[in-house]
Amino acid sequence: MEALRRLSLISKVTIEIQNHWGIEDKTLAEFVIELGEGATSIDDFETKLSENGAAAARPFCERLFELIGKMGGAKKGGGTAIDKKALMKVGGPPALTQKKVLTEREKMFPGLCV
Repeated sequence: MEALRRLSLISKVTIEIQNHWGIEDKTLAEFVIELGEGATSIDDFETKLSENGAAAARPFCERLFELIGKMGGAKKGGGTAIDKKALMKVGGPPALTQKKVLTEREKMFPGLCV
């Protein structure tokens, strides 16, 4: 799923770059994404683009940074992932912490019990 999200982000950034600069290059899009993921703010992102010879207008930088932040957020530890340490503090998932009382048949045939 992460690979599909990454490919979708590369595709969208490639389209944005093509619309703004007239260049359709996925390698360039991946480079811009790496700069965006390493940037802490829009100003930082704009500075990194300028340092690498890709100076762009502020609205374009804002659009790219927003796109990278929304679609590439999973790499930075998105909010939907389950925090394993927090889960262990509460004793694990509910299904694993509650012990089921086994019947005679379940004890005799544990491989058949689900």
